[in-house]
Amino acid sequence: MDSEYLLNPIASTGGFFQETTKTAAKAAANTAARSAVRWFFASLGPFAVPLLFLLFFAIVIPFACLMRDFYYPGEYGYFDGGIGLGLAPVSGRWTLTGKFGEDRGDHIHMGIDLACPEGTPVVAVAAGRVRLSSSPAGGNEIWLYGEDGRTYYYAHLSGYHVADGETVSPGQVIGYVGSTGRSTGPHLHFGVMVDGRWVDPLPLLQGGVLPGDLAYRYVDGEKLAAWLRGKRSMLADHVDEIIRAAREVGVNPLLLVAITGQEQSFVPEGSPAAMLGNPFNVYGSWQSYSPGLYESARIAARTVVKLSRGRPEGVHPIYWLSARENPNGVYAEDPNWWRGVTYFFEALQRQI
Repeated sequence: MDSEYLLNPIASTGGFFQETTKTAAKAAANTAARSAVRWFFASLGPFAVPLLFLLFFAIVIPFACLMRDFYYPGEYGYFDGGIGLGLAPVSGRWTLTGKFGEDRGDHIHMGIDLACPEGTPVVAVAAGRVRLSSSPAGGNEIWLYGEDGRTYYYAHLSGYHVADGETVSPGQVIGYVGSTGRSTGPHLHFGVMVDGRWVDPLPLLQGGVLPGDLAYRYVDGEKLAAWLRGKRSMLADHVDEIIRAAREVGVNPLLLVAITGQEQSFVPEGSPAAMLGNPFNVYGSWQSYSPGLYESARIAARTVVKLSRGRPEGVHPIYWLSARENPNGVYAEDPNWWRGVTYFFEALQRQI
């Protein structure tokens, strides 16, 4: 007994009664459970075991599938139903310097120009197959024949990062920004063709489900790693994996890092390796599921995109990820989860 019960006879008597009652209740429950099991097997005989298997397949597996859908929204969940693209065709900051449909005197501009430093990685915006080409006007070019039915055109590249005919996935680096062909400076000419006709790519780039702050943006990996080292975080040596996963799904890498801050305090030095493999607690917890940092970051990013759909105007985008009224589900049960994530996200936005 503890000191409270030793000093207070009434409390001591009450505590003894509570313990006795609890022990008796446990014994009764165990007896009832054993009786139920004996009755089940005695009543059904040889059919008992097959029935247990049927119950398993009828109840447990459908439930597991539903949970998988919640935490793993699907390979292309970030495409907003095929209307908008979740990521830009360049992996870095860019400035729009040429619009679709502009009259250039000798031709109509059938794409948009994204100015950015030479050598900036160019990424596939959809899964598909690439063909490499060159022309006096476009210089080094890539044609991406997307599995979504669109054709994507990249021009003025300084070089390629894929082979002709290679199959690529969203977010994969396929080339580098340059100024080859008819060009006045480093930029990417990006075009989109639907059913054999050029369309304006800009609405597609702006049509993702995430608001601007949560959508993918370039992040200086070295600065982020230094910030995490200041937190004595094991993530500091693995920021490239988070950034790569974020770029492929179209989510701001800093949001993913902020989620690790709320979920696992940025994985402090000395934490179990399994925690580093799932600091987002996807599929419930790192203790039961740890596929590796890159894969868990991809799942977390897809979950963010799925949960962001249907957000009412004026509702805080991070609050919506765990709002009880969100028909898509919630990222975390804790009603204050979003406050912690927002705090870390805003700090990262200011300092990185």
